[in-house]
Amino acid sequence: MIVAPLTASIVRYLDPPIRASSAENTLLSPSFDALAKLVLYGSRARGDADSDVDVAIIVRGSDGKIRDQLLNAVADVELETLVPLSTIVFSEAEYQRLMAGERRIALDIEGEGITL
Repeated sequence: MIVAPLTASIVRYLDPPIRASSAENTLLSPSFDALAKLVLYGSRARGDADSDVDVAIIVRGSDGKIRDQLLNAVADVELETLVPLSTIVFSEAEYQRLMAGERRIALDIEGEGITL
């Protein structure tokens, strides 16, 4: 399992703030060198909604196993906090293609995103 405090990074964007226990130590360890960028975007980043939490995870490489590990860790955080995380995982190459093509999702992530 990939381990570290993603929840602690996003908790401050929740209204009302939640207190996570073991989820504070679940996801993305500092030693997880495949992580290129972790971004909160969407309504929570803009501060104008109380819906789900949109998170983009950009990783080095395109290993499906890494994606599976990340999404499993996200599911653990969701179960612990009872807050839905709309999570997308892109490789750096995929993300760069989206940016080059001016795709809306990449523009939203770049334009309104908060790097965690």
